[in-house]
Amino acid sequence: MRCEGNLKPPTGGKGTAEPPYWRAKVGKYRLVIKNPCDANGDGKINDDANAGNNYTGNEFTYTPDSPGVLTIPVRVEITPDTPEVRAEVQDKVRIRIDAINDSHGAGENVALAWDNPFPGEATAGKGVYNAETKTWNATATFTKLPPMNDDFGKKTVTAEIVDGVSDKVEIEVFWPLLEEPCPFSEDDWKDFNYVKNHPNAENGWPNWMFYWLQTVSLLGPGPHSVEYAPDPAGRTKYDHANQKIFIAYDCTWRWEKEYIDPPEDNPLEGIDHFTWAAIHESQHHAFYHEWWLAKGIDRATWWKDYQPTGGQNWKPEEEYKKPDYDYDGDFIPNRVEYKQSIKENPWVFTGHDPAVDCTYDWQNLNSPTPGKLERVYGDEEELNCRMHTHQRGDHRKDWGNPGMNHETDDKFDD
Repeated sequence: MRCEGNLKPPTGGKGTAEPPYWRAKVGKYRLVIKNPCDANGDGKINDDANAGNNYTGNEFTYTPDSPGVLTIPVRVEITPDTPEVRAEVQDKVRIRIDAINDSHGAGENVALAWDNPFPGEATAGKGVYNAETKTWNATATFTKLPPMNDDFGKKTVTAEIVDGVSDKVEIEVFWPLLEEPCPFSEDDWKDFNYVKNHPNAENGWPNWMFYWLQTVSLLGPGPHSVEYAPDPAGRTKYDHANQKIFIAYDCTWRWEKEYIDPPEDNPLEGIDHFTWAAIHESQHHAFYHEWWLAKGIDRATWWKDYQPTGGQNWKPEEEYKKPDYDYDGDFIPNRVEYKQSIKENPWVFTGHDPAVDCTYDWQNLNSPTPGKLERVYGDEEELNCRMHTHQRGDHRKDWGNPGMNHETDDKFDD
């Protein structure tokens, strides 16, 4: 293992760093970073470094405190380890870690402090010799979570003897999702257990909503109005009257979603579930603007007033059969449902049988579509679900712990 000083090059995989070993051996001394390290020796960044293992590993997570704190201890081995060498390199062991947001500048968003700052360079640490471990140590502490999701992820740790040999390793930095790690059970994955220590935590959003939302391109015209719906009454939905998207507390859970392709991907969880829900609700927003508001029809209130036999805004029946209206009350305009225009209809799913997928039905809110799921309520809902059967989150941008990049790649809860 790298932690034990095995200098075999990594075998490859995510996060494999450029082998620094030959460069590190050149010159009078040999320098190797002993931690952060590839603790399991598989050549990947997938070893959780935490207080329980003395931060030994290469994945580092902020604490759930407010403000959150990120601790990265660096331990460097320099050989030969003799009194003469120690005297020569004293005050010359410099350790650097890539910036997190403005940590190497103003430090207003994220503050960086070293227990042993390097003389004349506050953003670098000075390795101090520890006779017990026989390593040169310095610890970096970052305080406050950064505002941008892209501020997390891969960072490089570099150690060098000034004007001499050097070594570098790659690490990954994560934000915390849960106050207390727990088994994946609906009883534990609730609002009370979500960490809320991101920069805008006063809005009540958990970290996962604040950071995952930055990875999604919502549909329809912006700016989008998005709110968090905590338990017990919270529900993910689109509020047509107020043009607002609500994301509920349960959008991290494992959920069977409608028409997921391929089926073995069900249930969706973590960033996959969240992204599916955000895109789904924003599709309602896009439909509402393109189908109704763009035509000067306030569909949110018109449906309440429309009745075939009369109502506040009652019109003759033939009016409701015109292309821009919705005769069957399924929230899909007639022009989208006409079978004869199916080739020109951009909302019909490609590669499907028009006789099955056309949602036009004069009589019923729910079209009698073969294979339709009973829990899908209404034709617009079915159309929306079928449009996003392949929707998933961007795993490359999931820097939550737990998350798709933490420990096992593309596995949320480990």
